[in-house]
Amino acid sequence: MIILTIILTLSVPTEIDSTDNHRIADAISQIESGNNHKAIGDRKKAVGAYQMHYAAWCDANRFLKSKGLLRHSWSSRLNPEVQDLMALAYIQLIKDTFYCNYNRQPTASEVYFAYSMGFYKSKYIGFDSNRIPSFKKDAIERFTTIYDHNQ
Repeated sequence: MIILTIILTLSVPTEIDSTDNHRIADAISQIESGNNHKAIGDRKKAVGAYQMHYAAWCDANRFLKSKGLLRHSWSSRLNPEVQDLMALAYIQLIKDTFYCNYNRQPTASEVYFAYSMGFYKSKYIGFDSNRIPSFKKDAIERFTTIYDHNQ
């Protein structure tokens, strides 16, 4: 386990491993699972502390591949260190995609919006929280509170 952690630490560029991405990931894990790396949800489709779905995992892997970094199979989804890395990669992918579409950095709340809804669905509804179910809106508000508190 120690070797895996060292390899993950050495192989992650600073943009993915940024302090802000860690703050976002921490708030996501608290909202999605209470930071439970063993959590299974959404009819067994969402896994781990960040409740990642297979499609998000694949997107994170494509992003890691584009950076020349090690990818992680879905079979490693219960490994806490791998979950952390995949969440950080997915967060950075959302940030990069947002920047390419809007020519500005997203707020942390916009990152979580896209994380929980998917980027293109979020874009389609204009990142408008009035157009999402109340439980999603409440989660975004809780996320923002946790994120702001962790400064």
